[in-house]
Amino acid sequence: MRPGATSFLRWQWSGPAATVGQLEYQPLGSSKWRVLQAGIPLAQSNYAWPVPDTTTLARVRMVAGSGTFVSDTFTVARPLTPTVGYACQDEALIQWEQVPGASRYQVYQLVQNYLEPYVITTDTALVLNKAQMQIRYYAVAPIMGKLLGERGNTIEFTEQGTACYVKSFIPRSVVTDTVLFDLEIGTTFGVKSISLERLTAAGPTVVQTISPVTARQLSFLDNNPAPGRNEYRVRLDLAKGGVVYSDTEQVQFARPREVQAFPNPIVAGEQLQILVAESGPAKIQLYDMTGHLVRESTDTGTIRTLSTVGIAKGLYLLRVQTGDRTTMTTRVVVL
Repeated sequence: MRPGATSFLRWQWSGPAATVGQLEYQPLGSSKWRVLQAGIPLAQSNYAWPVPDTTTLARVRMVAGSGTFVSDTFTVARPLTPTVGYACQDEALIQWEQVPGASRYQVYQLVQNYLEPYVITTDTALVLNKAQMQIRYYAVAPIMGKLLGERGNTIEFTEQGTACYVKSFIPRSVVTDTVLFDLEIGTTFGVKSISLERLTAAGPTVVQTISPVTARQLSFLDNNPAPGRNEYRVRLDLAKGGVVYSDTEQVQFARPREVQAFPNPIVAGEQLQILVAESGPAKIQLYDMTGHLVRESTDTGTIRTLSTVGIAKGLYLLRVQTGDRTTMTTRVVVL
């Protein structure tokens, strides 16, 4: 039975229709029986039971006159849905939550369209080698005492959004004055350390390292990014000696109250990209050196743009005004 759900208790009664009984419930290990309903007509033959929100082995009984009728022991536990710790090329890790009172877990795998018992383990994780990874569908059920609990949902471990350890690696903002990244990994198992790297022409630079790794959700900060575009990745150093890299992510760094324009110089006809740390609508104006307004637009994008089609070669003044009336200027050369 599932905790917090409604289950129907059913019985058979062939005696007088007016006979009533008392329905009771007992968690295993407790000496007391708890009354579910007193004076229940036995001819009703069923009872909708709001199952307690707990995990336990339990029994129910019906007390009627001088007779007591006790059910078999059953499990009250939520079905387990496995998650993926990592799915690398040569090894994968499937894991699940610990069930209170469960001493072992039955793992199932899909073989020729049928789920079959695969292995019983006392752990809450299962490592698959390259050969075992050929079978991709798995499910788990808790074993409480001698009773096998309900089998949970079946997963295809390569389709759960977790690749080789890295589940997600994203910047808080792609244009910002504070470079922050959020990382989520599938598991901390086997991870020795995690480093944020900034990628430069001279090679990767370690920005921050976390060790030991005790949480699956981590944040990284770069206190010294270069103005403009920066590229980053995370490197996971594994306890076995291997290294795993995330995908590369880009962040455009702009200091507060500062505007950047690129490419600069720009060839006439290309799109000028404009970076400011402030969010919201921005009024963009391009002036020639005589003070004449050449081009104007309003842009709400993360990276603002301005067309240079039809603009003559020369030196221009770019003026950006954000919603809070902050005004920033820089020079732009059109070739």
